[in-house]
Amino acid sequence: MLSMAAAAGCGKEPAPATAPRPRLVTFSPALTAIVFDMGLGEHVVGVTSYCVLPAGQDRPVVGDRVKLNAEAILSMSPDAVLIQQDAKAFSGVRKVNPKIRIEQFEIERLADITSAIGRIGRITGKEAVAEEFKKGFQARLAAVRAKAKGRARPRVLFVLGYDKPYVAADDNFIHDLIELAGGVNAGAEVVGR
Repeated sequence: MLSMAAAAGCGKEPAPATAPRPRLVTFSPALTAIVFDMGLGEHVVGVTSYCVLPAGQDRPVVGDRVKLNAEAILSMSPDAVLIQQDAKAFSGVRKVNPKIRIEQFEIERLADITSAIGRIGRITGKEAVAEEFKKGFQARLAAVRAKAKGRARPRVLFVLGYDKPYVAADDNFIHDLIELAGGVNAGAEVVGR
């Protein structure tokens, strides 16, 4: 649903020196994709090593999903850091500069994406942009739903992981996407996942 443009150099220097306020560090690939898809990428001054940016876009890497580089984050002079993980990991950033807002998002279900779009609009002061993007996003979801309506519902097993594979259960966006596209998530029935 979100554009995952070809990986084009996520993590290259330098950060946009003239990024408009608010300056954002997006510490989540999903949040990075949403911000850029909304057309607000000019606000992003730092990303994780897992982020996939649109072609021609480069941003400094300030950590990965497991560890963050507080010094690198602070050097970007962000107004806000958008995260999906526990905010406690960012306590060092807050101690050094309590003015930096740590904005924690939960994006587990498809509906959470719509909520995140609205919240990003409020954070950036671009509520109208967010509302327009949200309408387009919902229209694309409705088009997929309409196309699947009345068709046979194939059973789909979505397997994740390499060393210890597991299946997508019924409590996440993968389940929502399978259902939206007209499938039945076979992983919803697996015990122990």
